[in-house]
Amino acid sequence: MKKRIIIGIFLTTAVFFLYLFFTGRFAPPNPLPTKTLSSYKLPEKIDRSPKAQAQAARDFLSLLDEHMREQTQFPLDSPERKKWTNHPPKHSEKGARLGDLTQEQIEAGLHLLSTILSKEGFYRVRNVPLADDHIVPEGKRYVGFGAEDFRLVIFGEPAEDSPWAVQFDGHHLAVNINIHGNQMSLSPSLIGTEPHQFHLDGEVIRPIKAFTDKAYALIQSLAGEQKKKAIISETSEDTQLAEPEFDGFIPDLQGIKGAELSSSHKAQLLG
Repeated sequence: MKKRIIIGIFLTTAVFFLYLFFTGRFAPPNPLPTKTLSSYKLPEKIDRSPKAQAQAARDFLSLLDEHMREQTQFPLDSPERKKWTNHPPKHSEKGARLGDLTQEQIEAGLHLLSTILSKEGFYRVRNVPLADDHIVPEGKRYVGFGAEDFRLVIFGEPAEDSPWAVQFDGHHLAVNINIHGNQMSLSPSLIGTEPHQFHLDGEVIRPIKAFTDKAYALIQSLAGEQKKKAIISETSEDTQLAEPEFDGFIPDLQGIKGAELSSSHKAQLLG
């Protein structure tokens, strides 16, 4: 009986360590994505025409080998398109994982994003993975955390006159960009960050400063019943109203109606 218990413990331990090995939890961190994102600077002039956007996507795909391209490009109506996430990715997610790419490939992916997003939008999206690096202790590797575990996916055939889409996601970031010529939408998308700030080249970076500063200012400007109505919880626990794979879901409406706000508060809300 004792022998069986020892064998059972041994097998359980062996399986556990094999799991850690094959999921990359013993792998050292890959600094290349962080280095490339940190040093990437936008040129003064960027062509954001539909033609340039489609060409940037094709250029990125052309740098991938056959296996990586199969993991990165899918039909426009693929079920993968609904599998966006802002949760820490594991190993089942599709897409070109930054930690598996060369510097040239990462830069091509960043160039693609720069042709689609505004300057402000690009740096906001770029800075979220860099912030996530600070969650991971230096020299450690946590699967799903850090710039190396963000992924870029393309749906459809990039063209200037037909629909296609780009998905870039990872921990605290999910950007779904739907493109058809001059028309574009970024929905569903989520941009968050942890920590809320970090230092890069001597500068304090706050990835979602534009959002949080305005939100805090609006809340602080409310008073009495309006403020009480607007704050549905003092903590973030159990207040998540939507999440990945709930596309199209409309949660119960809570908070204060925009119609109840004063003109100045409405301006803050829409600003």
